[in-house]
Amino acid sequence: MTAFSEALRRERVRRGENQRQVAARFEVSQPSYYRWENGEAVPRDKYRPAVAAYLGLDTPRLTKLLYETEEPTTYTDLVERVAALERDMEDVREQLRAQMSS
Repeated sequence: MTAFSEALRRERVRRGENQRQVAARFEVSQPSYYRWENGEAVPRDKYRPAVAAYLGLDTPRLTKLLYETEEPTTYTDLVERVAALERDMEDVREQLRAQMSS
């Protein structure tokens, strides 16, 4: 998994969207989006402005993110990764609570 794919998955989960919905947003096939989110491919240049906007990034930061690895290399990186995962888990819990109360 790459830093980009993790950020993309995290944002999709935060928004409560499924892969098909996000693929439609970017006007790509669901299998193409799946490859982005699983670190098997990166978006072509024509999709990058929309992807950057979705992630709340400018294009240079997106480009950097596309080529970073996600593996923590220091204790601080690991702590930040755990904190991000805890936020993701809380987002999912909130979505479940909202669905259960509906």
